[in-house]
Amino acid sequence: MKLVLRKVPEPRVVGVAERVVACEGHASSSTIRTQPQWVSDMTKNLERAELVVMVCDGSDCKKKGAKGLQRRAKGALKGHGLSKSSKVLKVGCTGNCKKAPICGVFPRNTWIGNADEDDLEALIERCVNEMQRRSN
Repeated sequence: MKLVLRKVPEPRVVGVAERVVACEGHASSSTIRTQPQWVSDMTKNLERAELVVMVCDGSDCKKKGAKGLQRRAKGALKGHGLSKSSKVLKVGCTGNCKKAPICGVFPRNTWIGNADEDDLEALIERCVNEMQRRSN
């Protein structure tokens, strides 16, 4: 497997993913590049996040309501008291433009294509319920 690290304009979350992949041993240490401070800060914040909601911010997803998905996700997390311990991230194009808008929730690693705000809120609700069951 060949890992290609590309230069990413700041501040894009893609840079965090590249660094994490490189640090997990999927690439030799010579391919790990020095990241700006915001990447280190972002990585620390994401490691502590209980839930991470990723919403594609590509042009097709924007046209089909990605901004509304982001707002609804932030509201749903706030409603569950998770606004400080969770993140809503805009990510670059996921390459699934025919299924726009696309969003995903981690750590469950569940993605929704042709998503609407109600679908995303229901998925967040399910994730929160699962987290509460595990903690009990």
